[in-house]
Amino acid sequence: MKSKNLIAMKTVASIKREIGCLCEELRGGVTPARKGAIKKRIEYLNQMILYLETNPNPKYIEKMIKEIQDKVNLIQLNGMLLNKRERREYLLKTNIYTLKQQLRTLKMLME
Repeated sequence: MKSKNLIAMKTVASIKREIGCLCEELRGGVTPARKGAIKKRIEYLNQMILYLETNPNPKYIEKMIKEIQDKVNLIQLNGMLLNKRERREYLLKTNIYTLKQQLRTLKMLME
């Protein structure tokens, strides 16, 4: 019987399977653009494997997701008060694009 408090996270094995599928796709002959995208994805997945090997606490990851989401929401809300050019500068200064990438990565780990 499984506990309701268990938090599902991706495993190293599941990520390695995904890398294997991408490698097979590379061997099948793809366009240069697709080849570059696959290589970037494999590099990204390898970084995730390194992180998962440190045995992160799922509850900590959930806490980080909530904190980063709150920051992103606040930054976006404040940015809406500015005109287009000022908003872009504000978003760059607040590193919102880095925060969004971190958020995507953490959410992917929790899938």
